[in-house]
Amino acid sequence: MTMTLCHAVMMDAETGAEDRYDFEMEKEIFDHPAHEVVDAFFKYLQRHHETPKHGRWELNSAIRNKDKRLVTTMGHLILPHGDIPFMAMIWLDKDKMGPKP
Repeated sequence: MTMTLCHAVMMDAETGAEDRYDFEMEKEIFDHPAHEVVDAFFKYLQRHHETPKHGRWELNSAIRNKDKRLVTTMGHLILPHGDIPFMAMIWLDKDKMGPKP
């Protein structure tokens, strides 16, 4: 498995707050269903950022654009103090994509 640079933008649907992330994931994850890409991103957040380790998430939708190696998702974080709706885009760095499969 090849690790490669990825990016994500996550927006709080209630407040409009936005966070951007640069991180490494397995390049092959973008060949998997969209919800698996989102799951890998949230696991990265739990390991490397100040997110509750016991926090969960529920997806309302996750759409994958295989050609652009991009996943767009909406859902909500389930936290002890209440749910937070979010929207996120997760993509493979364009310089790291290489030739199309």
